[in-house]
Amino acid sequence: MVLVFGLILSACTETRYVDYGEGIRDDQIPLKMVAYEIDPSFYEEFPTCVFILEPGPRDQVTADLSRIIETALSRHIAARFDRVIDGPERRNAVERYNLDTDDPSDLRSILKRLECDTYIRTEVLDPHIEYLLVWSQVGVGLELQLRRSEDDHLLWRARHKARRSEGGLSLSPIGILVDTVFSSRFAADREVAESLADDAVRRMVFPLPNTRSF
Repeated sequence: MVLVFGLILSACTETRYVDYGEGIRDDQIPLKMVAYEIDPSFYEEFPTCVFILEPGPRDQVTADLSRIIETALSRHIAARFDRVIDGPERRNAVERYNLDTDDPSDLRSILKRLECDTYIRTEVLDPHIEYLLVWSQVGVGLELQLRRSEDDHLLWRARHKARRSEGGLSLSPIGILVDTVFSSRFAADREVAESLADDAVRRMVFPLPNTRSF
């Protein structure tokens, strides 16, 4: 019985990859799902460079969360492509050429000058921290799009929601106290957000071909 339960639990917690059109439903947690699609043109000419744009919407995403997500994305994308242009190099290029990556024509100009053939746009969906004294949850959703520089053609996209929780509902005073302590620490721990973002990006990037091996 223990073995059967373990196998069932393992099946329920492994990541499931589905066609992008199927989307993601919140009620399927704890089943982890990544919805994605890869355009056939991706295989015709593998990208040689990826320019990572700052996550958005900027008016809804804190600078700290933006850095956490971009750091995770840079690390995992760098393992798949020969060249990655992220925060520091991107900011230097913007200042050097006095251009705005939010402007489509300026973005194309920067990409052309840097000889980078693709870029990634990241949309952050419903970042949240829920804290209920004895229970807390941290969650974030991401939408990633890889587009060709010359014509904005969509080469790959993925969508995923990740969350973690800590604490519970105890029936004893000591249990309640312990849950409260762990829940409070969990909600305030920056490493939780970093680990959550890293896990989410890793799952999303996993189906992408490793162009370094070709």
